[in-house]
Amino acid sequence: MPKWVARLWREIVSIRPERLQEITEEDAIREGIQLYEYGTEYDKDYGGREKNMSYSVGYGTVRLALSVMPNNAIGGFRKEWDSINAKRGYGWDIKPWWVWRVEYKIVNNK
Repeated sequence: MPKWVARLWREIVSIRPERLQEITEEDAIREGIQLYEYGTEYDKDYGGREKNMSYSVGYGTVRLALSVMPNNAIGGFRKEWDSINAKRGYGWDIKPWWVWRVEYKIVNNK
């Protein structure tokens, strides 16, 4: 794309290698891990009593079923990482150094 067409520019601030397991809750959320909540509330039954509400809560992505989502963002990132990379031999437990952390800032080009 020509530079004059771009609306946003990204300026790289830093690049460094980092262990995968050093990811923080904030970093996992920045990578796309979200809190999902699923609940069902049943209407009052014929006896007039209200039934209990049941909720499932978990961190993950749309690709993961709510029933297997962990209770923190790092756990959700780990599950997502393994679902993509473990079959290629780069699972969470391998502790690879080859993860690169690239930090950038958005710069307005106008």
